[in-house]
Amino acid sequence: MGAWRRNSFDQKSCFKILYIPCLISMYKHLEVPCYRLLFYLSLIDCAILWMLGFLHGTLAIIGAVFCSYPKLIYICGAIISGLWIAESVAQISLSVNRCLAIAARRHEDLFFRGKRVLIWIVFSTICGLLWAFFIQPVLFNGVYFTWLFNPYQGYRLDSSGTYHNVIHTTWDMGVAISIPLIYMVFVAALHVKAKRFGKTQKIVSRKQKMMLLQVFIISMLNFVACSVYGSMMYAVPSPILVHFAQFCWLNIHGFPPVIYLTLNKTIQDDTNLWLNSLSRKLPEFTCLKKIRTTTQTISIARSQSSSYL
Repeated sequence: MGAWRRNSFDQKSCFKILYIPCLISMYKHLEVPCYRLLFYLSLIDCAILWMLGFLHGTLAIIGAVFCSYPKLIYICGAIISGLWIAESVAQISLSVNRCLAIAARRHEDLFFRGKRVLIWIVFSTICGLLWAFFIQPVLFNGVYFTWLFNPYQGYRLDSSGTYHNVIHTTWDMGVAISIPLIYMVFVAALHVKAKRFGKTQKIVSRKQKMMLLQVFIISMLNFVACSVYGSMMYAVPSPILVHFAQFCWLNIHGFPPVIYLTLNKTIQDDTNLWLNSLSRKLPEFTCLKKIRTTTQTISIARSQSSSYL
């Protein structure tokens, strides 16, 4: 358990470092609606990683319970809940955007083109703020070292259902269902489109496929975490389930930069340029040269593989 708590610091720190080149690259392409949504999601992810990493790790290491710091835990729980809602709304918006970009480009322009994408971002932010201020938040549980609606889970039964949060659980289940549903509708629409235009026409470009794959992987992480946490809130959780749920929650917000740096050629190229510039200014940091070499190797391998496609 001690190693798990210390890992809460180390893993989140690595993820936050990986976000730096991704955020720099996304900022350069904010005119693209998809990258604007990705930039917004990445900022939320960094904020949640701080809460789940440094705050969560500190509370776990000192063995804090809700009675130890009730105000701090309640405020931080409200912030985490609000950020989670904003992130999940934006994630659904991004999934819709990517599916429309491939299956119905005209509709993507109608709903996301130009400053219209800001409507989705503002809507996500408003949902998060309303949730943080008016809905019961998750609270840190010192017995299971995770965030639950019942902070006394493990030593005080909630037989009256005081800490049950039907709204939050319904939302999590809704996210878990809606994300696969969006992709099922997309696959059906793409199948109809392919039939209409014939198989000889290239319906989806490789770049679109890779972008869709990135969003799909991140969305599936959301699906798994929502499903696990939704079931865990109303049953006595086992240590294995707690660790798995926390692992899923962590990777929802921490794994995206790994996906971007391995699958997104635009972010790879921008990272390459950034590391080249940085290594010239700071030649004494040989580790930057190693990172740059690794990134260049990945880019070369990708370009060679694409030539065979």
